[in-house]
Amino acid sequence: MERVILHCDINSCYASIEARRNPELKRVPMAVGGHVEDRHGIILAKNQIAKKYGVKTGEPIWQADMKCPGLVIIPPDYDEYVRVSKKIQKMYTKYTDQVEPFGMDECWLDCTKSRLLFGTGREIGENIRKEVWENMGLTISVGVSYNKIFAKLGSDMRKPDALTEIRKEDYNTLVAPLPVRNLLGVGRATERKLKKIGIYTIGELGKAPLDLLLERFGKWGRLLHLYATGKEQSPVSIYGTKPPVKSVGHGITMVKDALTSEEVNMVMKELSIAVGHRMRNVGVLAGGVQISIRDGGSLHSKEYQEMISPTQSGNLLGQAAYQLFQRVHNWELHPRIRSITVRAIYLHRDSAPVQPNFLKKSELAGKLEIVDQVLYNIRDRYGEDSITMGHTLNNGFFPSQKGHNIIMPTGMIYE
Repeated sequence: MERVILHCDINSCYASIEARRNPELKRVPMAVGGHVEDRHGIILAKNQIAKKYGVKTGEPIWQADMKCPGLVIIPPDYDEYVRVSKKIQKMYTKYTDQVEPFGMDECWLDCTKSRLLFGTGREIGENIRKEVWENMGLTISVGVSYNKIFAKLGSDMRKPDALTEIRKEDYNTLVAPLPVRNLLGVGRATERKLKKIGIYTIGELGKAPLDLLLERFGKWGRLLHLYATGKEQSPVSIYGTKPPVKSVGHGITMVKDALTSEEVNMVMKELSIAVGHRMRNVGVLAGGVQISIRDGGSLHSKEYQEMISPTQSGNLLGQAAYQLFQRVHNWELHPRIRSITVRAIYLHRDSAPVQPNFLKKSELAGKLEIVDQVLYNIRDRYGEDSITMGHTLNNGFFPSQKGHNIIMPTGMIYE
């Protein structure tokens, strides 16, 4: 039996929810944006009027203002967005228990077994669009296909408030001619690499030799091939199922650029303490550390990672992150750093057996772990802001506005 997978995407989610609360915003160019004073001034979502002026999600607010004079910027209200998102997700469960969120505004639904009750995938999709509009006053775009990748491709094809179905017989006409960047998981870096080997469309990617893709992209090359050919068949999770945590990360765009290694070390320590706290809360140890560094001039990002002795200590994770940074960063080429992220990777449960390190643990490492435990216990009891490292006070790097924690369905925790 061929599967029936839907991908439902709330159109301009944040902006639409704000306009739902304040209908006046429907008549003016409006966008939801971050905090300009903390250099988080980017467009998070925009309405259709702003879109006509060329305003894009992810661009700086000052740039959007130049394109669209009079653009109304609304600060984000994540609590309201989560509340509305959860309510809409519950509506989806009327049709199937296989509802898998993908971020706050998107969900996959497996309606294969729902057809006898609710009709074809297209009929189900149209009913959902109608119900969301009538009950929530929001529009959604729906993609209908036989796997998750093409269902999402369908919902992206026509926006806002539309339904697109992609059947197997539609591959050559609808899917193959599309730019490869339209495929889920193909970002700018992957697109550049594919273009270097002459691959510009999804159809060309599907016809590319698998050996070539494996050579250039490793295991990711196999997934790219499955995505492009429509052979990816991963299941849609049962609603409410928590995915296994694969990494725990914390990052910030700093209020001012870091110009020295000492400043980077200061920021990494605080980020790592937060990561350690989250590892403790979800019950995992880190077997590796990954850092992401964004240049303050070109805004290009680079990632580096390495294995470490298993730990749940934020202090030890921070030491490893900084040592890795010192080895890989070239200050002459990149004299300014705009944002930093520290991630704990290669995670395993803290209850699982761990290969011991036969080298004697240093006295300092043992003391740092004790400091961690005391700090985490205080934060658990009195809140995240109840205690911090002295060197982070009034250092001018951390934004005054705290980020909003979201556990994404990819099994990655970010702020």
